[in-house]
Amino acid sequence: MSEGRKNKKGGGKKESKRTVILSKREGTSKDEKSSKKTQVEEKIQPKILLKVKEREPTPSATPIVIATRESHDPPSSQSPSTISIQSKEREAGPSPVNITIEQPVQPIPQMSRSVPLISSALYQVNQNAAKFFMKTNTDFFVVSVIGTQGVGKSTILNLLTSDDNRDDIFNHYFKEKEGIFPVKPKNGSLSSCPRTESIQMFITKDRMILLDCPPVLCNSYRKDATLNELDDIKLLIFILTASHLVIVVQDDYFNLNLIRLLQFAELAKPNPDNKCFIADYFPNMLFVRNNGKRIDFLAEEKVKKQAILRHFFKRSHLKIYVGQWDKQKKGRQEGGERCVNYFVFPEVKSDALNAYHPSLELVIADLRNRVYMSPRNQMYNGNTELTEGLWFELISSTASNKRNFFLSAYEDIRRSHNHTGAESGSKGSMGYGDVD
Repeated sequence: MSEGRKNKKGGGKKESKRTVILSKREGTSKDEKSSKKTQVEEKIQPKILLKVKEREPTPSATPIVIATRESHDPPSSQSPSTISIQSKEREAGPSPVNITIEQPVQPIPQMSRSVPLISSALYQVNQNAAKFFMKTNTDFFVVSVIGTQGVGKSTILNLLTSDDNRDDIFNHYFKEKEGIFPVKPKNGSLSSCPRTESIQMFITKDRMILLDCPPVLCNSYRKDATLNELDDIKLLIFILTASHLVIVVQDDYFNLNLIRLLQFAELAKPNPDNKCFIADYFPNMLFVRNNGKRIDFLAEEKVKKQAILRHFFKRSHLKIYVGQWDKQKKGRQEGGERCVNYFVFPEVKSDALNAYHPSLELVIADLRNRVYMSPRNQMYNGNTELTEGLWFELISSTASNKRNFFLSAYEDIRRSHNHTGAESGSKGSMGYGDVD
């Protein structure tokens, strides 16, 4: 039987057909295909599909977040590539929505009243006050006020806390004595006791730090005169170290004891422990004659007061002139002699107009301009700018620093002088009794 008949009957097996390649196209090898595939993948931007989880997902419209790398180069530490995030819905129209992620901004703390910053002993710093300082803000201005008791230090600072044009300035600040810094005496306290017993702080909306200091040359609640003078010198050293502007308030003609105490505090001012803070830094000064009379507003009287201040501070490093910078040299100014930063605030008894000084609103505006236009000399020389947080570290280290050679020597000399004076007085009385 022939082979064809066997195949028809199913008794034989069919032979498998083999495919024959007659010709090959160029570039169809495996190596060439892999090289072309890598070139195509390099040109295509990588995409990452991130599925957003929803509470009730719908199969028809599932939101998908596509993160596309904008840079064609692979990411590296030297040239990081940014990622843009887009959101779209599946089977919906191609309407991508850009999502912008913003970093949280530190809120600006607002104060409604003054808080104690440092105790009267100048050794304890209120650490709770650190929450009012911004760690990244460099645009701030520190203003302190010093003076004897009852000269109007707190009232001057209350006029600087707000720049609004109040219609009842006289009734609010002078008659009712209201303000950020307390002026009224405490309930049950004597009038001889000072109202401010610690350094009070208030920060305005413009980030101006106001410091109300206890009165100097006041021994109403201390018994030892030596400790009283040491505390006053420590207070003035702290103010000269931590302030951009120091307002010296007087209500008499000229307080020589206050000027001498200020000069000694300048000499006893130590170098800061932190090397970034400038050692020979001294603030600007503003001398305010409070409760000024008619004669104090005369031009001749102002020239006389400026001549006295210029004489006492001619060898001082304190910046007593108007708009004085660190780089300016002493005794040189275009157009003649410098003008001492001296201001006369009138005696306010009523809101009536006076002939010898402008209205109360204009006087307060002039005082504010004199304070706001004061230069901010550099007290910090670090790698970064001085922030409010670094300034708080400065005052903390200054207040806790008890190592001062001048103050230790001054305390020993005063105690030995008082002891010698007491012994000589007792011997003199005994000798006088023997003569009798």
